[in-house]
Amino acid sequence: MEVPAGPPPAYTREDATYAQVALGLDKTIELGSEFKNALSAFRDFLTSQENDRLNRDQLRLLRSRAVHVLEECAKYKNEGGDPSLVLSIITEIFTGVSKELEKGPQWEEVIADPSATRGLESAIGNAFDRLEDQMRQMAKGEGMESTMYKHELEKARENDRKKIEDLEDTIRNLQGSIHQTPNEALQNSIKEKLKIIGDSSPHVLEKQIDARRSLAVIAELTGKSLPASTMLDRKFVTIGNQAISQGSSYDVFVGEYFTGEKIAIKVLRHRVDEETAKRTHQRFARLTENWSALRHDCILPFYGVGVMQSPVSPTEYQLYLVSPYLQNQDVKRYIKMYPKVAAHARLQMALDIARGLEYMHEGDDLLEGKGMVHSALNIYNVLVKDSGRAVISGFGHAKGPEILDDAVLTFGSDIWSWAMTSLEILTDEPPFGQKTRGTKIIQMIGTNKRPERASHTKIEEYENSDEIWQLFEDCWKRQPEERPSAHEVVQRFRPLVREFGKKSDTTVQKPPPPSHPRTEYGRSDPSVKQGVPPPGQHQLGKPNQPTVQGQSPASGTGGVSGGAQDGRATKPVAPGSTPPPPSP
Repeated sequence: MEVPAGPPPAYTREDATYAQVALGLDKTIELGSEFKNALSAFRDFLTSQENDRLNRDQLRLLRSRAVHVLEECAKYKNEGGDPSLVLSIITEIFTGVSKELEKGPQWEEVIADPSATRGLESAIGNAFDRLEDQMRQMAKGEGMESTMYKHELEKARENDRKKIEDLEDTIRNLQGSIHQTPNEALQNSIKEKLKIIGDSSPHVLEKQIDARRSLAVIAELTGKSLPASTMLDRKFVTIGNQAISQGSSYDVFVGEYFTGEKIAIKVLRHRVDEETAKRTHQRFARLTENWSALRHDCILPFYGVGVMQSPVSPTEYQLYLVSPYLQNQDVKRYIKMYPKVAAHARLQMALDIARGLEYMHEGDDLLEGKGMVHSALNIYNVLVKDSGRAVISGFGHAKGPEILDDAVLTFGSDIWSWAMTSLEILTDEPPFGQKTRGTKIIQMIGTNKRPERASHTKIEEYENSDEIWQLFEDCWKRQPEERPSAHEVVQRFRPLVREFGKKSDTTVQKPPPPSHPRTEYGRSDPSVKQGVPPPGQHQLGKPNQPTVQGQSPASGTGGVSGGAQDGRATKPVAPGSTPPPPSP
């Protein structure tokens, strides 16, 4: 079943994505080079905003104003004006703020020096003032509401500062009693707050409210997850009433995290009794512990697992998985919805995926410092952020041929999947064609069938198409140990993206911190963790599509159901037969 593209959703300015703004302007006017440059700079601003945690309220307001200014430029041009000079200044403003954000302080620096954010606050305020100046230039000073916006910016700055002060107080109070590093103090504070929240004794409501508020500040400003063992119940998660999508064994709802962030909640339809639900939650928590620890700009965070009372039966319970909600959803849907996605943006997505795999395979942030195999990368679990950049999530069906032989998964399995996924992103064509599905794909993989270049003519539109295809061919080699490592893929692919970007006058994200290549990149290694991937939205895996099963700790009897004796499946929301036992 193909994912329907549907019309692009309506947007509010403070949440507008790059694609929404670009499409809106394109419908209004013919986009000349000045508009394209401004949009490119706006996209880079969104990329930088996505990685900032300390100035969120201010940046949300600046984003809203930036979209408004771009809209006014289009309106001004439609009315016969020439916005070229204004657009060049806007481009400069976006670029300047992006540079300041890239070198902005992290929470550890702010704890050591509370004034560390002042420079960035000043840059945001200056950008806001300059955008207001350009609005006045086009409106000739009429109908402006700059006083109101200035008041809103001051309020946003106060809110951001207050959260930082709360974080400082939390850490310093603990450091004062016991000599600890900021990270140690933070972890101890999280444990302490969770203990208070879990206290069932009377007369602790006020303490619990304060503890929840402190935890929200910690999670928002540091990006740290709650411990994987935490039950993400209704104290932490609010679940919406309307499912936004369904799979054969789950429904996805949009909800709200206790930090105020919009989240995707994947509710598994399988119902169990309360004790079984608790045991299954503990098993899931162990399996997903490493996923919860991953923090990288190319990987969707996984917040954890919760249990809810089933709306079907008050004596039964259902598990759900929580991750951030991305309004662009998966890259397959994104490209269908916005078919004019530029070639360079597609290359950048492929590079983002490779960078995410590089980080996972090296495993520096994992509990044992060992690499982790994703095991099921495909186009439906590559999600798209507001900026148009890609992140890895979910699980699916694009797996290397060795998995058909029940082999131990290797880093090379992910590399095979990266090339298949990237090929479809670059060309809009599935590796084996639009009409090749299910068991036929499995047979082709089993016989080491590779995609044919002649069937993917769009690849020829890219500079260095020969180098790109050769890299793909290397990734599809029969033996995993013969495929390049993720580090090598990044090193070979990044120059191609950068070179193409220079010719299309766009910017490639700065390289990630130096990493260490693995000398045996395709080996089976018992120290390598196999991922139980985090959930996303509908993009978690193509529904009703046969799966090439790998050795996942969450598949088979190790999955959610725990066997037929543990419970039964609810009727699916969408028409259809009773679904099989779900897997995360």
